[in-house]
Amino acid sequence: MSYRPPGLVEAVRDALGRGANEEALTTFLAGIVGMSEAELDAYRANPVWPARVAAAHTILREIEAETSPAASLEALRRVRVPVLLLLRSISRSA
Repeated sequence: MSYRPPGLVEAVRDALGRGANEEALTTFLAGIVGMSEAELDAYRANPVWPARVAAAHTILREIEAETSPAASLEALRRVRVPVLLLLRSISRSA
């Protein structure tokens, strides 16, 4: 099960390849985080925005890490300490 809209990772990769870090970040925030235009506008006004744009190159690394076997639902199922796993609208206490 993927929460990523089709083509989103490719759009982020393309933007980063063109040096369009802000486009990559807004594509990620809208497509995966689910931020609305109003929320994006408010975030752009936040003093942290330039640092987030500068760090946009890490987006693909983070996406790839969360799709690794170590972060799979199967691996997380083996965690033996109490956690609350949130996956979109589905949550389960383990």
